[in-house]
Amino acid sequence: MNLKSDKDDQRYVLKKLQEFARFFEEHFLNKTVHFTFKNGSYNTAVRVKFMPHQFQHLVGIKYELGANAFWEHVLKGNVSWRAVKLTDFARQRSNKFGRDKRTNFEKKLNTISSAKDIMTEKVRICTEGELFGVEYDHLIRTNRQTIGLASKTAKFGEYFLSNLDLTDVTDKDKRGEKVIQLTSFNNQRLLYKIYFKKLNIKKGKKYKHVNNGAAHHIKVGMKKAN
Repeated sequence: MNLKSDKDDQRYVLKKLQEFARFFEEHFLNKTVHFTFKNGSYNTAVRVKFMPHQFQHLVGIKYELGANAFWEHVLKGNVSWRAVKLTDFARQRSNKFGRDKRTNFEKKLNTISSAKDIMTEKVRICTEGELFGVEYDHLIRTNRQTIGLASKTAKFGEYFLSNLDLTDVTDKDKRGEKVIQLTSFNNQRLLYKIYFKKLNIKKGKKYKHVNNGAAHHIKVGMKKAN
């Protein structure tokens, strides 16, 4: 794949990047998304925020014009390909001795069509692990071997760390737990959207957060996510 001069490669990659950017723009930008799953005798909510400067890292690119510029240029369709460099991880072939000769960058692109499933009842959560050298607090994945978004804990909750291709991942401990409720909140901490739920909360009502920062515990058997 030649992103510096091959127009066909550029068009293909831009189309995939725009699809992924619009996914985050629709579901995560200026919102906090709660993935709630059964954790022993508790319902545990993982609170995730997305910021545009994280996007280049998720797709395995270092943009010489800056991370925020990359986000804007992808959405506008005016990426400067001379400023695009793949990260060391993105250039690697994780299965170089097998049949799959794709680079990690190509694998990242391949996952993008499945990202929409993360916002449905197909989503699952894995807790604390490591995959392809990426250590995560949670892996937000689909119920199939497609895409996994690794997340790390910060003061405001969690942020997305990496986008991983799960094609060859068959480990039982990477299957994760079913998400029983998926909700998003605006910057005023009001419920913005209910994707699906099994807990009794109402749209437009205040919702007490369960992660770090100024969060509080919900009084319906929910527990802070570590």
